Amino acid sequence: MPLEGLQQAVVDNKVAVALAALSVNAEQETLVDFSQPYFRSSFAVAVREE
Repeated sequence: MPLEGLQQAVVDNKVAVALAALSVNAEQETLVDFSQPYFRSSFAVAVREE
């Protein structure tokens, strides 16, 4: 299932749980309940020096 469709699939009762790297915002919290984060990560970009 595409990542873009996960939240709507929960709302529509097509799936019971969506597990993915999701960002939570106020609008999304009005549609579904979120668990506590199960994984935290910091992303970085590495580039070569000029």
